[in-house]
Order: sequence, then structure tokens, then C-alpha cells
Amino acid sequence: MTRLPYIDARRFGEDGRLVVAFTTQVVRDATPDDTTFAAVAARFSPREIMHLLLVIGQYMMLGRIMATTQLDLDPALGDEVVASANRALARDARPRQP
Repeated sequence: MTRLPYIDARRFGEDGRLVVAFTTQVVRDATPDDTTFAAVAARFSPREIMHLLLVIGQYMMLGRIMATTQLDLDPALGDEVVASANRALARDARPRQP
């Protein structure tokens, strides 16, 4: 099994750290341990937990599809995406001639 990347969850708030722990356990073990699940259930509603599980599952599905089909991520476009959007906004903001 591929080792999960280390996530330094100290930078997140309490909720973020709980989500990282829950997500890590679900991805790694298919289910969180009882302590983590109890903490998540005490903090989040059943609906929020379901949404989190759906996001985790969708991410896992996408990763498996990409790995199986050997799809590579597109290179990051970075500042070019922002510059292109700004050019489009500027173009659209110009007064139109009758």
C-alpha cells in the first residue's frame, strides 16, 4: 500500500485537525477508529459527516481512475490563469459601440 503523505495538521484549527485525522483513517483503513469517530460525531452533524465521506470517496475514486488509466495531472497554470481571466474581464468591461 502506498504511504500517505505526511500532513502537518498543527496549522489547522481544532476542526481541521479532526477532519485530517478522520480522513487519514478512512483513506488508510476504510474506517476511523472509535475515538476519532466519536469526536467527529460529537462535533459534526450526520449530514456533515456524510458530505465529508462523499468528498473523501470522490477523491479516492478519481485517484484510482487516474492511476489505472495512467492519466497525468495537467501542469499548474498558475499566474497565467489569473492573467487570462483579468484580460477577459477587461475586454468585457469595455463600452460597446452601437
